[in-house]
Amino acid sequence: KIMIKSKIPIWIYLLQGLLCLILAQQAFSYYQFNYWGEIASTDSEKRELLELAGRTLAMLIVGIFVMISRNPHYFVVLFILNIVRETNETFVDTNYETDKSPIVNILVHLVIISLEVWALVKAYKVSKIQANQ
Repeated sequence: KIMIKSKIPIWIYLLQGLLCLILAQQAFSYYQFNYWGEIASTDSEKRELLELAGRTLAMLIVGIFVMISRNPHYFVVLFILNIVRETNETFVDTNYETDKSPIVNILVHLVIISLEVWALVKAYKVSKIQANQ
């Protein structure tokens, strides 16, 4: 039986790398206690923000681990996580973003989600090829 080496395309690594940079920036900003008065003033709001920071940091660590592992099965799970997160952010940003119009938010998020769905489909195909070898 001939072993076909099927790999995750480089563009998926670049996309996930960009998403990891965004997650790192978000997690870092959530842990910036010196400007909390603007976004979290009560203990309850601070707790929620720290929980969000921890979840964001966890997604960052998982993303880095998946890229290092180079395992297409892990990429499938990771992009499901990415798509769910980004879809949620689409609704949140569209309703609560004050700097951009809702249409701009929707369009930007749709581009990102489309790329994530494309990466999911590609990673799934690669994982099926590897599973059948």
